[in-house]
Amino acid sequence: MDAFRIYWETTHYRAPADKAPVIPTNFQAYAGRGANVKHLDHVNLLAQDVRRCRRFWEEGFGLRTYEVILMPEDRGEAGAWMSSSLQGHELIYTAEKTVGSGRLHHFAYAVESREEVLRAADIMADARIYIEAGPSKHTAIQGFYLYTHEPGGNRIEVANGGYFRFAPDAETYVWTPEEWSLKPGWGAPIPPEFHVYGTPVVEELAEDSAAVPSLGPGDL
Repeated sequence: MDAFRIYWETTHYRAPADKAPVIPTNFQAYAGRGANVKHLDHVNLLAQDVRRCRRFWEEGFGLRTYEVILMPEDRGEAGAWMSSSLQGHELIYTAEKTVGSGRLHHFAYAVESREEVLRAADIMADARIYIEAGPSKHTAIQGFYLYTHEPGGNRIEVANGGYFRFAPDAETYVWTPEEWSLKPGWGAPIPPEFHVYGTPVVEELAEDSAAVPSLGPGDL
């Protein structure tokens, strides 16, 4: 049986007096430095079997799946976007193209507007920080994004937007390979390594990696 560890105890942040917000329901006063991200938005994991992982979370934890991309010739799923809330994605699985297992594709941190994503790009450019992809707009869930790598090698996204689904019986949108190949979204092309690189780093490609459809430029 597959094991997945979660935690339930945590220490809540309490801002020191010099950073206390005037409105007490906020966590702290506006910092106004760097990209000034607000909170963790979602996480994207790589999986050898996206469908199996998706069902694990649906059946075991009650997550809703908002979008799925099918592989050609009924070879499984290339991606699944899930959430425990109205937000279109809190957990994403996309198909692993290497021999790796249990790898991280990226963590995403939210800012309050598209303009702040663009500002983050300016900050990274001035600091000579590598920008892997973006700023641009996703097709799935439709968030606005910017990707970089932190010093440990993990991919980090600065994100804004994405839709909400208020209907409790909202159906999963299933993209066929043919429909997805039309690239209905917009934005600059994503580099090929975006769909292969994850952490821990694995150099060797899976034998059937060519059968997994590319997710760019509308991407993930």
